[in-house]
Amino acid sequence: MIVLTADHYPYAMAEDDDVDYYVELTGIDDNENLTSRYQNTLILWSGSMDETVEVDAPCTAIDIVPTLLNLFGMDYDSRLLSGRDVLAPDVEVGTVDTNMHVALFADCGYGNSWITAAGTYEAYTDTFTPAEGVVLEDEDAYVSAVTRLVQNRYSYAKYIVQEDYYSHVFPNWTGGMSLVEALGG
Repeated sequence: MIVLTADHYPYAMAEDDDVDYYVELTGIDDNENLTSRYQNTLILWSGSMDETVEVDAPCTAIDIVPTLLNLFGMDYDSRLLSGRDVLAPDVEVGTVDTNMHVALFADCGYGNSWITAAGTYEAYTDTFTPAEGVVLEDEDAYVSAVTRLVQNRYSYAKYIVQEDYYSHVFPNWTGGMSLVEALGG
């Protein structure tokens, strides 16, 4: 298995003397508060895959581990991970569900931005842009529901670390077992 991805855009290229070198290099006129700055590529290669699979599902780094666990055929309790397998089917576009593919972004003082198959919500500008060809029956209700889901996911992930959640789930774990065994596999 080979996994290639960048962790983030090149922060060191940010700004100097009123020049945003990232914008100058990429030609994309955005800023670090917008989701477009964080678009990236994840490349997975597995000798067991017979053909190329291209996935356009919105995802972030937290989705890599569940994807790899499934590719390796390992059993795990998905409730113990923040991310989702990017190769798993998504819910119907416009549906809000805890199993939906959603790329969520940290709250940088404006709220959480997010991307789903239905569109992109930019917290910095408080705007939702539907994906091409997507028309939602009640856009405001969709944005509110996904925003709540994203806030909950982000809060749960934060509390997992702050409250040392895994020590409560696996009180007898001494580090001698593998992560997969600890996750229930």
